[in-house]
Amino acid sequence: MKKYDLLIQRVLTLAKELGVYLIVRIQNTKSKHIVVNNGKTEEMYYNEGGGISFQAFTKAGGCGFATSEKIDEDSSLKMVKIATEIAEEMEKRGGKPNTEIFQQEPVVESRYSNTKYPFDYLTLEEEERLLVEFNREILNSYGNVAIESLYRNVMDHWRIVRSDGTDVYYEIPRTIVANTITAKGNRTASTRGALSGSDISILLDEEKKQKLYKRIQQSCNLAVALLSAPKIKSGNYKIVLDYALAKGLAHEAFGHAAESDGMKLSILADEKGHFREGELVASPSVSIIDESIEGDYAYQPYSANGSKRERTEIIKGGILKEALADIFSAKEAGVQVTGAGRVESYRHLPLPRMSNIRIEVEGAIPLDKDFEDVTPQELYQILLKNNYIKPEEEVLYLVGYKGGQVKSSQGEFVFNCSGIYRLGEECTLYQPAIFSGKVLSALKSIKAGVGPLLLDAQGSCGKAGQNVPSSGGSHYFILLESNKDVIIGGE
Repeated sequence: MKKYDLLIQRVLTLAKELGVYLIVRIQNTKSKHIVVNNGKTEEMYYNEGGGISFQAFTKAGGCGFATSEKIDEDSSLKMVKIATEIAEEMEKRGGKPNTEIFQQEPVVESRYSNTKYPFDYLTLEEEERLLVEFNREILNSYGNVAIESLYRNVMDHWRIVRSDGTDVYYEIPRTIVANTITAKGNRTASTRGALSGSDISILLDEEKKQKLYKRIQQSCNLAVALLSAPKIKSGNYKIVLDYALAKGLAHEAFGHAAESDGMKLSILADEKGHFREGELVASPSVSIIDESIEGDYAYQPYSANGSKRERTEIIKGGILKEALADIFSAKEAGVQVTGAGRVESYRHLPLPRMSNIRIEVEGAIPLDKDFEDVTPQELYQILLKNNYIKPEEEVLYLVGYKGGQVKSSQGEFVFNCSGIYRLGEECTLYQPAIFSGKVLSALKSIKAGVGPLLLDAQGSCGKAGQNVPSSGGSHYFILLESNKDVIIGGE
């Protein structure tokens, strides 16, 4: 990115002559993508891309935006003029102004990736061989399942420069191996097993390979067992969520409601559209925290506006504390900027987004074994021993997050899981069913956590036409008391 120093100097000089404040975003991305289906490679490609964008602001706060995939002087100077013209036109037409960018402190920092294996450590063909071997190893162990393995390795380079002297460079490495398992009989059942991180160590380091293998083994066993599983009876139950479902609850049902650009329609806002800071919304033992974590799939140390991304305690001890806010919507939502602005690429405008979001419960029951090694029977005994459930109670354990939908304005959510266990001395598996209800009711129902924090549940978060990596989790397991506003579907 240093080769763009002269280019950046010239576009900033032009912006000054035009009388506008400028944010420059330069992105360069390298990515490898492989899909292996039942031992055979279906897709494989290497891609490099990138470009530059310019966000211009008039003194009155009018804003214009222009991008180019060509990072050269002629294209860049042209785009600065276009962004300026749009900003001035917006101001003339009475568009909504924003002057908060002028209040930001300048930042000059660089953050380099700290991965064990660099992006180009192996060739694409070598990575393909590792994935094919891994896929076939699973197939040989389970003759009655089909498995699709997706591998993606990405290195994102960003440089963000502003008229106030801000100059930030950072790298975002991320890697995932996601496996979709399908078992067929009288009906079809599908599950998922994945592991993410920052480099190819997922397929090279024995410890990580074994963790991934155990997850897939669990998923294969579950898919086969689901072929003969009955349907659960719908109703209100005491519920245990695994950490991936807890991440889904935190992310979809609550995190989006805490984003400052949607506060006017959020259940977490008052009638003026201000974040209801200080209000009790969960048990005093519950906290929800969003934080960028190095080595994580959704790692991003700085916002797309060049400011440092802050650890955000959305809920602390059951009380609403902080919102996920960027410079363009924080003031209107009545909150402080937390550097939450993210973009899918240089072509997009920043929006407040989550990174790694988690649920923490004070006084969680400790466990000294891996999540993958805890069986439903063991989970039942742990809860029973700690007096969180009674022998005669109906308790359902939901496993595997498979997406869902949320209406932030109404505070309602609908999630899908991979399977349901009725916990007991003899645990019974049931087909997956919809987990739905009211967001605040679910939060207030959280009773306990089991195990240490596990924060590698990953996915892709869509908002306003942009998709960005997301991740998070909770303790291994989260226990929710039965609540009339939280329902398990079924018969």
